[in-house]
Amino acid sequence: YDDIVEQCSIAWNRFIAEPERVIQLCSRRWTKLTNYLM
Repeated sequence: YDDIVEQCSIAWNRFIAEPERVIQLCSRRWTKLTNYLM
């Protein structure tokens, strides 16, 4: 269990260390479409 938590933490920290990547994933067309459906 501890290894899984540690690996998830490492992956998350690497992900948020790349703001451009986060922005690209959050600004896709499908997210805008989903917002219209809600």
